[in-house]
Amino acid sequence: MRKLIAIIILLFAINSYGADILYIAPFGGSFNGYAEQLLDGLKLSLNSQLTIETANSNDNLTKVLERKKSYVVVGPFFEQAAKAVIDQLCNKNILVILPFYKPKKVCGNVVFYGYDPLAAARQLSEKVCSINSGRIAVFYSFGKLYKKERDIFLSSLSYCNKEAEYVEAIPSFINLIDSFIKDFFGVEEVKKVAGITRGRVFRYTNHIDTLIIFAPQKVVVQILNLLDYYDIYPEDVLSVDEEVDSDLLKLRRSAIRHFGFVTPYYLCDNNNFVENYRQTYFADPTFASALGHDIGKFINFYLSGGKIDNYTDRNMLIGRLLFFDDRNWSVMTYKFVNYRQVRRCHKELSR
Repeated sequence: MRKLIAIIILLFAINSYGADILYIAPFGGSFNGYAEQLLDGLKLSLNSQLTIETANSNDNLTKVLERKKSYVVVGPFFEQAAKAVIDQLCNKNILVILPFYKPKKVCGNVVFYGYDPLAAARQLSEKVCSINSGRIAVFYSFGKLYKKERDIFLSSLSYCNKEAEYVEAIPSFINLIDSFIKDFFGVEEVKKVAGITRGRVFRYTNHIDTLIIFAPQKVVVQILNLLDYYDIYPEDVLSVDEEVDSDLLKLRRSAIRHFGFVTPYYLCDNNNFVENYRQTYFADPTFASALGHDIGKFINFYLSGGKIDNYTDRNMLIGRLLFFDDRNWSVMTYKFVNYRQVRRCHKELSR
């Protein structure tokens, strides 16, 4: 009997050690889609001999980490859960990779390796600084993230001695955006031929050279449609977004010919990832699955004996990895996609 108990205890100890990688994400909630997509990309790129186990970030993470010992922890996504993990594992011999939350606490084993929308907004300001931007207007949606993107953009823009002449909040109700656009640009209908869109002629009084939009892409798509309808064509309409929305690809050429945006993931890049993902999961990869794929490649490097600051893969799906800074934060530049690439992507996906 004692021998049987000893064997059970030994087996329990072995099983409780856990897998090579522990992935902590918000499964089951409103962000479950992102959690699953990132996991799919992670599995696709990991070496086949590595094992991975999952945990819900809504669980008691102190108990989870005590019970599941791994060499690498990926996640959690958000601040409260991420802080709990950092507090427990800071400077331990376990690599912690955070895909969305950039920590303030400095730990030698904690790496931020993910998408930073504020860095994207900062990069957009650099783009505006590099062009003949003329009169600048900034539109932004209500919401904590969009306001932060707006503030970072405006602050960074001041470094090149430029400023936005207008900073306007977009109405929360989608059916009010038409009136917002007409009021802002001073649109007047000069001529109307009933029932024939082409017969409508508009003029407007507020001429903007560069329009910046911080909003969900469905809102950006609607604004682009309205600008095209009212024959309003700034020299540049610029935005930031996680990826290319299918509705954007369906816009008329005239609606997007002045449009460009900063994005961490572009579906129509030439790489094997998209095809491999489709063959494995029978769906198009998303921004989150591309991020998971990149993290998996980094884990392969790390667990094969590589050092963080020697990671040299500079052609990531989630952006272009430059280096890790003194806090072990990844430093990324993201892709700038213009209308030619959007049109090309539409043709590729329509085949």
